[in-house]
Amino acid sequence: MSHQATTRTGNSRSLGGMTTVLSRLVPKQLADEVNLALLEMKKKGIQVGIAAAFFVVGLVFLAFLVIMLLIALVSGVANWFNWGIWLSALVVGAVFLVILLIAALVGLSRLKKAMPLKPEQAIRGLKYDLGVLKEGRSFDERTLDARKTPEQQAEDERKKQAKEQEKAANPPASESQLKTRTGQRRAHLANLRDDLGRKVDVKSQWEAFSGRAVARAESFSDDVATRLHASSGSVNGAAGRTSAANPSGAPRTAGEPAETLKDRWVPLSVFAVSSGAFAVFVRKLTKKF
Repeated sequence: MSHQATTRTGNSRSLGGMTTVLSRLVPKQLADEVNLALLEMKKKGIQVGIAAAFFVVGLVFLAFLVIMLLIALVSGVANWFNWGIWLSALVVGAVFLVILLIAALVGLSRLKKAMPLKPEQAIRGLKYDLGVLKEGRSFDERTLDARKTPEQQAEDERKKQAKEQEKAANPPASESQLKTRTGQRRAHLANLRDDLGRKVDVKSQWEAFSGRAVARAESFSDDVATRLHASSGSVNGAAGRTSAANPSGAPRTAGEPAETLKDRWVPLSVFAVSSGAFAVFVRKLTKKF
């Protein structure tokens, strides 16, 4: 029932109306498809998390293996140098501590060079480009380095809270709702696309208009022929009565003007109706575009 109503509504719309509806439906459809993709990725993320848990269990047992190897290393050092177990354990621990400190210092120095983590130069260049696009050469580069005033910070905080409230008021749709909504919108888009194709098909519209024009021309020519036959019949009747009243005999030429008029007006009527139909077709076509 809803599908038929949608079809009738699409057929009654104009070309501009259907284009407007398409421009409104396509972004919503794409947004729902993206949400479906995110939900699917979420499910796959859960599966990946389960797999990662098994990897973590394996890493735990790997750590146990390393501990056993370290115990064996300590025992080997104690036997090799004839030390006690505690002394060999301290020596091995000191070696590991030195390696840990060296790695930590190298990592800290590299991290300081990379701080801050956000691409400041790229962000500054983007803001610069936006300022040039807005103000042209009158844009002041020094405004990029200026810090925000307390009023601007309060305004940003207010906008952030408004977005959070709007997000809380409109919770995201579930997967079943997204599938139902995208299916209905997909059917609507298909109907609009078919109606749009029929409306912009100039060939079929011209064939329809030309068929109606020919039918109107034939009907008009038949009407003119009928009237001419009726008028010629009346003229012939009057001529018969005149010849009966005038036995001397006059040539019967009264029917000839009617036949001449018929031969002259039938093609002219066909041409007039065809021209009118073509003009109406062109006018409707220009209104659509």
